[in-house]
Order: sequence, then structure tokens, then C-alpha cells
Amino acid sequence: MNVVLSVALIAFVFAAGIDLQAMQDIPSVVGEVVEGSAGEAAGLMAGDRIVRINGEAVDKWKDVQFVFATSPERPVEVELLRDGTTVLATVTPVKVPRYEFGEAGVYPKLLLRFIEVFSGSPAHAAGFLAGDEVRRVDERPVSDVGAFVEYIQGRADTEVRIEVARGEELLTLAVVPRRHRQCRVRHQHPWWHPAAADRESQR
Repeated sequence: MNVVLSVALIAFVFAAGIDLQAMQDIPSVVGEVVEGSAGEAAGLMAGDRIVRINGEAVDKWKDVQFVFATSPERPVEVELLRDGTTVLATVTPVKVPRYEFGEAGVYPKLLLRFIEVFSGSPAHAAGFLAGDEVRRVDERPVSDVGAFVEYIQGRADTEVRIEVARGEELLTLAVVPRRHRQCRVRHQHPWWHPAAADRESQR
């Protein structure tokens, strides 16, 4: 799901804005591997922690993304940790012809955080506060906006229990989503680029 649309839907259903981690803060942990992508062909999996790219140590996703983007149709040697075991893989990003950069179809694990809770909204009534970080929904782990939205979008007028981290404390709050006529898009995907928009427009 397009992340801009996802954020809009969160505002639509909960009347609460969602923030994504700044790109420079995101660790080099895989959150999603697109079906049929170069990353899937190389055997990468969600949860993998990339520790080296072409022999160079990395710990931030921006460094991983840079190498993939600048290596269209060229093999990239990846060293990763999976359940404590070192795994080696070779990823050959496909070339995005219109823009001449590489696309591996591998995306990071993102942190979800409420940036604003609108007064009078279901989120406000349930006790959510700006800064709360989403951990689980109905005891299911949540790693990104898309997974969060996909779970709740069909649950209007149904109680949903959301676990959030607030400082050092973990809280579980019950909210009943409802639909609103207005919504606000607060943030875009940190890796948004024209090619992604072009792909969305062709769907």
C-alpha cells in the first residue's frame, strides 16, 4: 500500500497523524521484501539486519539504500545477520529505465509514532497521546504503516486494542474506529521518488 495513502487513511479512521522515523535514524533492518523483486531473488527476508555492503560496514538504512540505488544491474554483495547467523547474499538491483537508478525491492522496518491526536476523535477518547509509539494491534506485532492500516481499515465500529510505548511504559488502549469526512496527510514515505509515484499512477 502506498504510504501516503496509508497515513491519510489513519487520519480518516482515527483522526490521528502518524509519523515515520527520519531516514538518518533508521537502522539497517529489513522490514519488507517485495514479491518478485531482486531482494527476494537474493533470499533476503524481513528481520534480516544488513551489516556489510560490498565489504563496507553499515548500520543505517540510508547507506543501504544509497548502494542499491547507485548499482543498477550490478551485483551488490550483502552480509547480514539472521537469527544470530551470518548469511551472505548477492542482490542485483533492477534498473528503473526512466530514472537510471537501481531498485532492489527491499524496504526497512519503520517505527510508527502518533504525531498528533485530534480533540474529539476516537484516538483522543481512547487516551492516545502525541508521541505514543505503536507496538502491537490486537496482540499482533506491527512493523510499518501499511500493516497497521491493512489490519484496521475493515474494522470501523469494532473495538481494536493497540499497544503503545509511552516513555518507558507499555500501555494497551482500546479504540473504536469511525469514519470522518476529512483527513490530513502529514508525512510521505522517506524514500518517495518520481519513479514510485509513476508506478502508483499506473496501477
